[in-house]
Amino acid sequence: MKKLLFIIFFTLIFSNFSFSKSINLGLHNLDVPNKFVVINWSEYNFDLLDEFCGEYDGCYSLVSPKVKEVLEQLNDGKSIDQIAILKPIIKKINKLESTNYNNFGRAIDSLFSSIRSILKKNNSEIMLNYVIYGDTEEVFNKNNFGISPDELRNMSNKDINYYTNEIKKELNISNNYYEISPEMGIKIKSLKFSMSSNKTPYLFFHGDLIFLTPKKRIKATEYIVYLSEKNNKLFSFDGACFANCSKFKSSFNSIIKKSLKQNNVIKNVTNIIDNDIVDQLEQLNSLFKSGVLTKEEFEKAKKKILN
Repeated sequence: MKKLLFIIFFTLIFSNFSFSKSINLGLHNLDVPNKFVVINWSEYNFDLLDEFCGEYDGCYSLVSPKVKEVLEQLNDGKSIDQIAILKPIIKKINKLESTNYNNFGRAIDSLFSSIRSILKKNNSEIMLNYVIYGDTEEVFNKNNFGISPDELRNMSNKDINYYTNEIKKELNISNNYYEISPEMGIKIKSLKFSMSSNKTPYLFFHGDLIFLTPKKRIKATEYIVYLSEKNNKLFSFDGACFANCSKFKSSFNSIIKKSLKQNNVIKNVTNIIDNDIVDQLEQLNSLFKSGVLTKEEFEKAKKKILN
C-alpha cells in the first residue's frame, strides 16, 4: 500500500505546454514551459529512487514549484500523511483495503477522480522525465539485448520493421495490449522503431495505462516514451498525462522535434567560433563518427568550413 501511495504521489507533477525556456540537462537543452523547475533525483534520499535512477548518468524530472516544495518536505523527513494536498488520496487508498469485490471498481474510479481533481487544481496534469542511461555500448552489453548498437544504426527499413515485430513478440503483446499484471496493463496506440533525419535510431511508444477492475476498465494515464542516443549515450524522454490530454501527444512531439532530434546540427556546425579550422574539422569528424551526421552532411559541412 505504501508503494502504491508513493507511486501515485509522483503523478502529482506538471502542467500545460507552452514553450518559453530552455533547460540544459547534460545531453540536451529541453524547451519547456516557463513554470517548470528541474528535479535532479540524485539530490534526494528516497529509497525507491535507487532502483530507478541509482546507476544512471542522469535522472531528472520537470515539476511545478509546488511539487518541488512537497518533495523537499518529504526529503527532509516529513511524513507523507502530514501533507495536506495528499490527505484526500491517502484517505481513499486506506478505504480500498476494506472495499468489497463488487464495489472495488467504483472505489478505484473514485480514487483516480480525486487524483485528477487535485492535479487540475494545482495545474499539474502532465509529468515529464529525462534519463541518461550511460554509454550505449555498455548499456546494451549489460542488458543483453541480443543486438549491438552498430547493428541498430545500420538497419534498413525492412530490418527496422522486422525488429519492431520482434519487440512485440518479446513483450508478448497481443491485440495491442501489454499485460503488466492481472490488474494492470497498457493499451498500445503506437510502437515504432525508426531512424531520425540524422540517421540515429530511436524508439517511440504511445499508450494508455489501464487498471482492470471487476466491472470496468479505468484509464489511469496516457503515456509516451522517446528512446534514442546522442554522442554514444543512451537516453529517454517520457511523459504522462492524467487529465486534459487532447493536445498532449502533439505537444510532446514538439519537444522531441525541437529539442531531441538535432535536425539543425548541420546548420550549427559551422557556428563553432574561437577555434581554428583544424579544431573545427576535428569536432566535425567526431560528430560524423558518433553517427550524429551522415556522410553527405559531413561533406557539406566540411566544405563550408574550408570555404
